[in-house]
Amino acid sequence: MKLNPRNDKIVVKEEKQEEKVGNVLLPGTANSKNYNIGTVMACSESHYKNGHLVPSQVKVGEKILYMKYASNCYRDESTLTVIIREDDVLAVVED
Repeated sequence: MKLNPRNDKIVVKEEKQEEKVGNVLLPGTANSKNYNIGTVMACSESHYKNGHLVPSQVKVGEKILYMKYASNCYRDESTLTVIIREDDVLAVVED
């Protein structure tokens, strides 16, 4: 199934994150950080903001850092997909 986001929404494939505390490896659900990392799977080219048409600040394929509790989750088979607003993107991650 292909998701086509509307307005300022972004479809993101969430990456699994694990946190290590001492010698204990915590699963992603026990992650105490307030952000997640994922890859942009789909986004609109532009959207209206305050009555003006503005281009999207992210592109498909970019890895982004976004606010953890700002997403709506969608699970398709084994993939966790989240839909977030563009304003909830904190940064683009460059390797």
